[in-house]
Amino acid sequence: MIGLDVSLIVDDQNIIGKHDGMSIYVLNLLQQFDLLKVNGTVHHPFSFQLNKFHHLTLKKHPIPNNMNKHAQKVFFYSYVYYHERVLFRHYQKIIHNLTNFPFPFKISSNRQKYVVTVHDLTTFTHHYFHPLGRSLGYRLGLKRCLQKADGIIAVSDSTKNDLVKILGLPKEKIKVIYLGVNHQQFRPITDECVLQDFRKQFGLNSPYILFVGTIEPRKNVMTLLKAFNLFKKSNDTPHKLVIAGQWGWKVKGVDRMIERFNLKNAVKFTGYFPQRYLHLLYNCADVFVYPSWHEGFGLPVLEAMACGTPVLVTNRSSLPELVAHDESLMFSPSNALQLSKKLEDFITNCHVEDKSLRKWLIKRARFFTWEKTALETLSYYDSLIS
Repeated sequence: MIGLDVSLIVDDQNIIGKHDGMSIYVLNLLQQFDLLKVNGTVHHPFSFQLNKFHHLTLKKHPIPNNMNKHAQKVFFYSYVYYHERVLFRHYQKIIHNLTNFPFPFKISSNRQKYVVTVHDLTTFTHHYFHPLGRSLGYRLGLKRCLQKADGIIAVSDSTKNDLVKILGLPKEKIKVIYLGVNHQQFRPITDECVLQDFRKQFGLNSPYILFVGTIEPRKNVMTLLKAFNLFKKSNDTPHKLVIAGQWGWKVKGVDRMIERFNLKNAVKFTGYFPQRYLHLLYNCADVFVYPSWHEGFGLPVLEAMACGTPVLVTNRSSLPELVAHDESLMFSPSNALQLSKKLEDFITNCHVEDKSLRKWLIKRARFFTWEKTALETLSYYDSLIS
């Protein structure tokens, strides 16, 4: 029996709809476990709906909706303490914390193995990119949690290196298991009628450069705007910049920069973009750009690659791993001029029409599958038990 904790998947929308890397990981891993007929129970403090399971058992411990936010937090942490210390005691083999929630105490007994998936260490490497409460909570609790774990899954080599260098954890304790991509959804679409209908529906009639992600300091949208401004000044193209994602925190400078560069008519903010149309958004883009300062993995990059869309990523953290360290696809996150030159090279020199590049990106993306993630995770469980 396996106990699967998903305490940080915080509401119905997050597990089902929102384009959040941790939520996508949890949902797809659980679906693969269910397909593989894994005997496990999923514990969650909120009442999210996952009724398609046939072999996994879902135990919901809903937080009352009539509580104010402060009371809900107290209830949540009381629940976390209770279910991690008591509810999981009857599991015979594995307890897996899928969301790297920083439990500071020993959870498993001697007859159980406690596993934690670590998605990133940005609360340590770039703590100023997070609200103070979140940053302090992780910095105080996560190291102790990982020291007490029997096994740690890192979602990239970069994250493993951070765990070793920053937290001083032994590398032998850490297993790298990459995330996957849903190749049934994220694939090249060749039906021009479908693409034209999509463009018309969402008002995307001009060619565009695309970014997908939350608008927050860590995602480095400011450098993207600077590069786009330089690109537009140097090139007479109809391209627009489409930014698809929710507004996060510390975003006032984004509006000011757009006004300063007079880009109001050249930049389109879609807000949260429906997951069911996301593959079409990638397919219609000429280039996908991911200017992030630091990523644990970088799922949007992989999704764009699976659609055959040319990608440009920063040369930091995990992102070079996704593009096999191809220098032609990378730029410095602090160098707007370098990114503008890359955009110019891709768009004005017709690299967006390079079929060999598109084929390579699709082939590279096929290396990453959720089935592979699940099978490697189960194999890791077995190695810890034996």
